[in-house]
Order: sequence, then structure tokens, then C-alpha cells
Amino acid sequence: MAFGVPYVAVLGNALLTLELFLVTRNLLWLLAAVPSHLATFLVCVSEPRFFDLLQVWAITRSRARFARSGRWGTVSYGPLPLRARGNCRADLVLTEAEVPW
Repeated sequence: MAFGVPYVAVLGNALLTLELFLVTRNLLWLLAAVPSHLATFLVCVSEPRFFDLLQVWAITRSRARFARSGRWGTVSYGPLPLRARGNCRADLVLTEAEVPW
């Protein structure tokens, strides 16, 4: 973290500020980094992992939008293993050690 904000947010802030500066060629746009940094800092005060969670959400949504989602029309970040059993198409297989709760 840099000044209370994850590096991902700092890099995004720097990219946005430098792009604004390069487009306008006005040095005052470099001051836009301060309110942008404050906004990301305020977001990270309530949830420090906000940008990590945002990345997981984006990956999950992109898989749902661009990939075939199968029979149920859903997608998950980490699918559970499935196995065929008898006349059923598939049953969920979890051992005691794999249960997340």
C-alpha cells in the first residue's frame, strides 16, 4: 500500500492523471491526482480489499458474459467438482475437509 491506498489504485490514479495531462497539456491537471487519491483512500477506509474484490467481480462477470454458462445459466469464480452417479446427471461431491464453513 502507498499512503493508505493499494498499488493498483495508485497506478490507476497515476495513469488517469498522466493521460489527462497529456491530452490537455496543462500542468494543473496533475493536481487532479489529489482528489482522486482521496476518493480511493475513502473507499479503502471502509473496505481495504475493495480493489481485490472488484477484480474478482470483474473476472466473474466477464466469464458470465463471454463464456457459455452451461445448463443453469450461471458462472462461479471457482467451480466445485462434479461427478456422474447412477441415473443422475451429476452430483456435487464434497468431503468433510473441502467444506469451506
